[in-house]
Amino acid sequence: MIRKLWIILICTGLLTNIAKSQSDHNLYTWQFYDYLIQNNLQNEALVWLQSFPDSLKDNNLCNKINSEKLKLFIIQNDTKQAYSLIKNIKQFSDSLSVKMSLNIALIKEDTMLIRYFLEQYPACFNDPEKQYVQLSLKILKKENINNADIPLDNENNELIRIAHEYSEHKKKSALKAGLLSALIPGLGKYYLGHKYQAFSALTINIVLGSIATECLIKNPTFITWVQPFPLALLFYAGNIYGSVMETLKQEKDFQNNVNENIKAYYNHQLHFCN
Repeated sequence: MIRKLWIILICTGLLTNIAKSQSDHNLYTWQFYDYLIQNNLQNEALVWLQSFPDSLKDNNLCNKINSEKLKLFIIQNDTKQAYSLIKNIKQFSDSLSVKMSLNIALIKEDTMLIRYFLEQYPACFNDPEKQYVQLSLKILKKENINNADIPLDNENNELIRIAHEYSEHKKKSALKAGLLSALIPGLGKYYLGHKYQAFSALTINIVLGSIATECLIKNPTFITWVQPFPLALLFYAGNIYGSVMETLKQEKDFQNNVNENIKAYYNHQLHFCN
């Protein structure tokens, strides 16, 4: 009983001291929130926003609270929470929140959300910013771009470099690679830039084909069809299949690499904005 009494007295004293030290910072005013931000208490500020009484909220205040939450999530490098939040914000209160939200959408490769921000908040972006976003959107959607799509105002911009790399990339055809491999074993590999694999594939196919042909000529029996000929045919078909799959993998890896570079660019822009 005595221990509980001491605990109550200590807690009462602590709360009294806190109330005196923060007498100018009412718990439910934005002055208190500013006080938390100015003292680098981002976690506490986020808790304050999340616990804001519903009875004091209206639409404008909800938008302001969500905008501040967005900024805090970005400061904490929590793009997952930020992305979940922006999909639930019905109206943004300032252009900075719109730009940060657009950067989050670009990082998450959400092409529908990117287009939404460009169409709903055109006044928040100047012409160069719109050009950069539209260029990024085309690349993320795997659309073809040409020199006319790439702005000329800043050749040293990282995004411009990525766009030039993307536009100059010569896309390989899986169908062409397969047909070349069927025509001459190894030619599909050579088409993909694998010279040593092309040479080895051609050599092995020639050796296996020669063995199978010789066996069929000298001993055209059932056992000949069961052993060397199917092996040569299997390797021939496998070479065609391998060329097709390698083409698809190369193109997928290239697109993923470009997308990662775009995400890194906008991740940098996001923290620069903030």
